[in-house]
Amino acid sequence: MLNHVIFSEMPERISFFALPDGTADVFLRKNIRELASEAAEENEAGESIETDSTGTTGATDSTDTTGATGEANESAAAARWEADEAYMRCEHSLAEIEADFDAAFALAAEWKQGGNEARQASEAERIELLERENAELFRQLTDAQLALCELYESLI
Repeated sequence: MLNHVIFSEMPERISFFALPDGTADVFLRKNIRELASEAAEENEAGESIETDSTGTTGATDSTDTTGATGEANESAAAARWEADEAYMRCEHSLAEIEADFDAAFALAAEWKQGGNEARQASEAERIELLERENAELFRQLTDAQLALCELYESLI
């Protein structure tokens, strides 16, 4: 699953979260770059036009968040980072992913949640299974009741 994401601080290239079942949630990032914050320009409407290193521009409201000084605006205009991020859940180890990052990134970019995991039974299949199990339990209960009746009759 591939996304274009923005961070408030420089992201790690690999975020690896091991899960109890032996799989791991893995976030892989490529093309990590800092967005240029010095390129903000004021237009007549009071919006700043920010240009990142790729030339993309976006309008943001430049309202003073401090009420008195522009110090908070400077920190709000601090470095931002962008990256192409791919996610997957897999059984690979961190060492395997680090060894062949490009192949892992390509695999993660194509990964679809649910599509790569074991196929779960459809609702109709689950209902059919429950009905069969219910019928078997009913049969076992009936057999036990008949056995109790026979035992009771033999005692009388």
